[in-house]
Amino acid sequence: MAKRFWPGSMSEWPKWLPIRDDLRGLSAYGAPQLDVINRLNTNENPYSLSDELVADITESVRAIAKDLNRYPDRDAIALRAALAAYVSRSSGVEFTSVRTWAANGSNEIIQQIFQAFGGRGHTALGFTPSYSMHPLIARTTGTNWIDGQRDPDFTLSGESAVAQIKDVQPQLVFITSPNNPTGTAVSLDTQRAILEAAREIGALVVIDEAYAEFARTGTRSALTLLNEFPNALVTRTMSKAFAMAGVTPADIDVAEVYDCFTYIVMCQLEDLGFCKKGEGGDYVSSGITRLGGRRPNNTSGGHLCEGYTHGMNMVIENVRQLRHDIDDSCPMGPDGKRQHTYDYREGGCRQVKDIEVTANLGWASPGTTSGMVMRRG
Repeated sequence: MAKRFWPGSMSEWPKWLPIRDDLRGLSAYGAPQLDVINRLNTNENPYSLSDELVADITESVRAIAKDLNRYPDRDAIALRAALAAYVSRSSGVEFTSVRTWAANGSNEIIQQIFQAFGGRGHTALGFTPSYSMHPLIARTTGTNWIDGQRDPDFTLSGESAVAQIKDVQPQLVFITSPNNPTGTAVSLDTQRAILEAAREIGALVVIDEAYAEFARTGTRSALTLLNEFPNALVTRTMSKAFAMAGVTPADIDVAEVYDCFTYIVMCQLEDLGFCKKGEGGDYVSSGITRLGGRRPNNTSGGHLCEGYTHGMNMVIENVRQLRHDIDDSCPMGPDGKRQHTYDYREGGCRQVKDIEVTANLGWASPGTTSGMVMRRG
């Protein structure tokens, strides 16, 4: 039986293989795939798909199965149109599929950019510390990579970036905003200065916005600069903000809803799909939202109980629920932790049993409100 050979790095491959010298010694990039429930290193959702979603996917596959003998649409027109519509809504800039490209993750887009505009004799400049795949893809495509410098606080000033561009004279410039791993965003003024300096030397600027949906409120996207700068490319990904895409009200174990007035809670439960329109009263009266019910609501009593203390208390409540560390009247154990009885009579336990997912919901309609879904880690 032939021996299977699968080395860990290219330095272990047989000497006779004609591997490029600049690739020898490299190891494969990839996060370990561990047999654990919560795989944060790969941004996976630990919850199985709902029956409704499985049925929807199955029906979609059934609809196209008769054409699987043909290649799919190589230009992904329908997908690009959907992505363009999302980008238009989120950025306020009108996009069409003509200005949008799709691939298997933003890494493939970045690789395609290097393949088209990088290669031998070409240089790419990035400002580190930043996304580690940029220099790796540069190396595999034979592109010379230059580690640019950030300021001591890990921010990037326009003056510093422009000076480095003029010094290096690259064909490609990479900006990550918000930056991975520092979390800092690059201001539009700085991005504009970088784009102008790059345009003067005929260089493209790639703005990697993989974490755009996590930017602080008020942070504007580089998408707003595309009409002004034809040398700008913006990359996005679905693997970060959409890692919990598909979570439905049925997946929520505990909800904390801003309760300035009692009827607001019922309106939000209806608007966010916990029950049908007009059924909020019956939903609450059924006992579902009580401790011990299917989906307890405002387990600390909410604002109506706490005298309108800061809304962060409701977030803290859900965090403690997920940690099984609710401060109630249950007795303390020898380990210093509450021994929860799950007796939900008045004055008793308020720790929800077997809790995995919580939701914090702000005050307003779904179109204008804020929300946060957390899961037990």
